[in-house]
Amino acid sequence: MYQQTVDYNRKLAQRYSSRSSGKKSDTSSDKKEAAPKPKLNPSAYEYQHSAAVSAAVMEDFLTDFYAHAQKNGADAQTLADIRAMRNWGAMDLMRQQIKANGLPPDSLATAMTLWLSTNYSAIHQHEGKNVPESGLYTQLRAAMSEDQTVLAMNDEQKQRAAEGMLWMTFVQIYAQAKLENNPQGRSEAAKLARQNLKSGGIDPDLMHITKNGLELK
Repeated sequence: MYQQTVDYNRKLAQRYSSRSSGKKSDTSSDKKEAAPKPKLNPSAYEYQHSAAVSAAVMEDFLTDFYAHAQKNGADAQTLADIRAMRNWGAMDLMRQQIKANGLPPDSLATAMTLWLSTNYSAIHQHEGKNVPESGLYTQLRAAMSEDQTVLAMNDEQKQRAAEGMLWMTFVQIYAQAKLENNPQGRSEAAKLARQNLKSGGIDPDLMHITKNGLELK
């Protein structure tokens, strides 16, 4: 599940980042007409939440993540923490935070927005401040509204993909917290975040804060 989530992120992110980078932003002063609002289709990226699916995603993800960490030489404390994550109520915490940010929790677009913005924050060391996400969230909803792969997914498939990304986000937050306990923690967290984005097919240098918030350019 862990590697499947990484692979899925890569495919999804590559499609959306290539769309964004392929369009040159018109910043000239003689531009008079605003870009039309994108047509959104919430049924494409939102889903009906299932507790059973959530439990299965947690088990699959943590089993695979533990094996991945062990293979890559994680220390005993990290492995113990991964085992303990089953009892941390991670997805409940993530859902609460998403709702507090005014976003729908059962949404593939929300999950990807949170994953991207969490890594962006780590790279640029936004010391606990929320990165404006509205532009990125709008971009992803618009792209997913017409993406045939997303449109073909059922509720379970969307939930599995979304919660896989939310677990990756949770693990990233956990890793950042651990790294901040040492003098080089912030730079290590930034390096890890860059690796996360690149492994997901996103060029970190294509992400910028604009008047619309964080966006892919």
